[in-house]
Amino acid sequence: MKNFDFTWYNFFRRPVLDQGLIPVSRSEINQLTDEGQAKLQQFLDDGLQDSLKHCSLDPYVKETIQLPSVQWKPGHLIGDGDASQPNNPQHLAAKKYITAAVQQHTEIKIAVLKNVNVLMPQGIIWSDKKSEIYKETTMHANLRGSRRFFASSLNKWRIIKSPFMEEPVKTGESCLFLYSPLYTNIFHFVHDLLWKQWAMTDLQHVKNYRFSKTYFGPNLPGSLLRQFLSHLDLQQTIDIPWGVYHFKKLIFPFSNTTYDPFPYAAPRLAFSHRIFNDDFYHWLCRDVSPTPEALAICQQDELCLALLREDASHRNIVNLKAVKSILSARNYVFLNPSDFSLTDQIFIFSKARKIVGVHGASLFNLIWTRVCQHVGEIFCVSHLDQGYRSICGAKKIDYHCIFSKAVPGSHPMPGYQDIEVDLDDLSALLEAMH
Repeated sequence: MKNFDFTWYNFFRRPVLDQGLIPVSRSEINQLTDEGQAKLQQFLDDGLQDSLKHCSLDPYVKETIQLPSVQWKPGHLIGDGDASQPNNPQHLAAKKYITAAVQQHTEIKIAVLKNVNVLMPQGIIWSDKKSEIYKETTMHANLRGSRRFFASSLNKWRIIKSPFMEEPVKTGESCLFLYSPLYTNIFHFVHDLLWKQWAMTDLQHVKNYRFSKTYFGPNLPGSLLRQFLSHLDLQQTIDIPWGVYHFKKLIFPFSNTTYDPFPYAAPRLAFSHRIFNDDFYHWLCRDVSPTPEALAICQQDELCLALLREDASHRNIVNLKAVKSILSARNYVFLNPSDFSLTDQIFIFSKARKIVGVHGASLFNLIWTRVCQHVGEIFCVSHLDQGYRSICGAKKIDYHCIFSKAVPGSHPMPGYQDIEVDLDDLSALLEAMH
């Protein structure tokens, strides 16, 4: 075991973020260059290329360990008003709920993949052993491709992208739990840290609760934060950036998020200044060299972006033509982030003044914003999430949102259904962002 650290975070400052994915099929492997196939062979060791198509996890497993752990999320948002009233009933209820959960242990068996140190936000895999990035040249570097890799090669496991689930995992259930500092994208990491920081404020004096400090990034003013590994009854923390978790005994606290009703503008949230302050974001938003295509998008003085999930497999807008007409009249530029390299995404979002988007992974690019003043999020009414609102609160961006009707029969799972955007609500949202 070694002390938990953030050395992986230096990857953000390297020019490797434009790379793609590990191949997921024989045909895609065959499309690699000879050099690419050689690197893939090195990564898998012992001729394990074919195991990408297998259902078994065994060829990848390096070691297993046992540790107690608890993850949680509070069931409501804490705004400025609530934060200034420590005896607020909702605040006390959440505190009691979380404190009770932390006093229990969950035993987890972790299988760590060979030589794999970090799962990058766009599906990039980093080998700590060889200090190399492995890439696949035929697919866009996007979140969908990342999930595709795991689903195809490990499809007997239940895939969980975040510790914050809508329903608990059953005791003894096998699942691929992407518990990394970046999860499947940066958004889950930011969301996790913000809420755990809030919860830990109330947990410092809980019996058997270990408290430690670390620095996030190289010599950043104001970057001191509490150790965000949930609860470890060990002499030291452990550095396992991501792994496969098999739940042997599970006490998993969970609750659905609830919102105070608001029409188009959300109240500001209270966050600790010790986390994502201006110093953090200015460091994170490194200078990049964009392509001519990205430069062309950013020519207008006040760049307004619309992220409408036009290439998504679910949560599509059924009245897309009418929605685009309203946005076009206000000079919004329609952007599909997966069409661009991550370098271009960083550049484009750093120039955006206003962003309107359907709830989804493309909005994690909010972390790259520098001059953004307004964000408008379009939810499916059956799936609400405070994550991007949290980022806006931390970055002092005015946040607005509307709720759209779910289209019956479009998808069996709530939150994945297609949506019909109320055009009057959309117009009011854009007016509030004016």
